[in-house]
Amino acid sequence: MFNSLLVKEENLSTYNGEIHLLTVGDPEVQPILFLHGITECAKAFLPVMERMPQEYYLVAADLRGRGESFKPSAGYQMDDYIEDLTAIFNKLISPHYKPIVVAHSMSARFATKFATQFPSLIERLILVDPPISGPGRRAFPVPISRFLEPKKAIEENDELRFEQYYDANKIDISLKKYEMQHCLVEAIEESYQSIANENFHFYFAQLSVPTLLLAANSPLITDKEYEELSKINPKVQLKRRREVGHEMFKENPDLFTDEILSYIRGEQSENQS
Repeated sequence: MFNSLLVKEENLSTYNGEIHLLTVGDPEVQPILFLHGITECAKAFLPVMERMPQEYYLVAADLRGRGESFKPSAGYQMDDYIEDLTAIFNKLISPHYKPIVVAHSMSARFATKFATQFPSLIERLILVDPPISGPGRRAFPVPISRFLEPKKAIEENDELRFEQYYDANKIDISLKKYEMQHCLVEAIEESYQSIANENFHFYFAQLSVPTLLLAANSPLITDKEYEELSKINPKVQLKRRREVGHEMFKENPDLFTDEILSYIRGEQSENQS
């Protein structure tokens, strides 16, 4: 384990702008790439990275519009994120290892599409409680106000009102404050519309990369939808952890780390609920 987490910061230059990365470990070993959700940032994965063994090279990215990465006023559809992801993969590809991708929430959606387009580039894919809305599907069960209102509260320096949105969560409020302060409103709004309007099941059904979908105790995937996903693509392993919520790696980094390591090492059993 990393007894003292030595985090390096890098800015990856792309055609569109700079992507900020946090890295831990030896770049010559197996890479694991962590991708966050709609209002998060790379720092959210540091507790998990701290718990990971030294046999992995760990990379967490600030997505465009968040953290220390570039923040365009538009360009937050799946293909925009995938364009940035190709630049990150260009850095990680080696003759010896293919990256393992751990993608939370919104990121799990575009990581799924990326994996169907470039299956030979990914060793394993872990989808963490993805929103599965889209055309012809149930609407995203969380209103956009749930993201925009705490963002407004923190911009108005109303910390008491901000903290009320996270009273029931077992997460670090100071981290959430940082994430919201460094998240562009336009990134939230356009990404939210992308979740409503762009496909998930279409790409999920095509996945051939070894994949685990890890569902939480959240409204994003109902039990009926969970069962449907298991039938749409039986090659994907599914597991639900009912004792943790949507931001499970923040609530319980020990549990989350154990889950991803057991899957990577081939210890998961299929389609558990």
